[in-house]
Amino acid sequence: MTSQMWRRLAPAAILLLGLALFLLFGLERYFSFEMLSRHHATLAAWVADNTMLAVVMFVLVYALVVAFTLATLIGIIPAAFVYAGVGASFGLLFDRGEAPNLGIIFEWRILLPLLGLAALALVPVLYTHLRRGKAS
Repeated sequence: MTSQMWRRLAPAAILLLGLALFLLFGLERYFSFEMLSRHHATLAAWVADNTMLAVVMFVLVYALVVAFTLATLIGIIPAAFVYAGVGASFGLLFDRGEAPNLGIIFEWRILLPLLGLAALALVPVLYTHLRRGKAS
């Protein structure tokens, strides 16, 4: 394999290695909706007591995740709003003592941000279509 091929495959290899280590160490038992629901009040209290640290940690973790993509700043911001909205909706479910299911995707507080993200994903397609129309 050429070095160019290795550079293209490196991000996927890193992600697969991370997934393998995650599963090898059994960390999936700590990252489930059940565990999140069980510790939601504790996490919410910690965030309330350590707001700045929580924000810094969120930004750092988010930046690390985004570092593996080629997303631009403009592309990141709408997704951040969607993820925050979906996360807030999960928080409401946990407050009510409910478990997430696929039916919640049709609640407006989750569906609307997802539709907005889908519409934003179509902007480049629309731009390309309109640009081609002007060139002819």
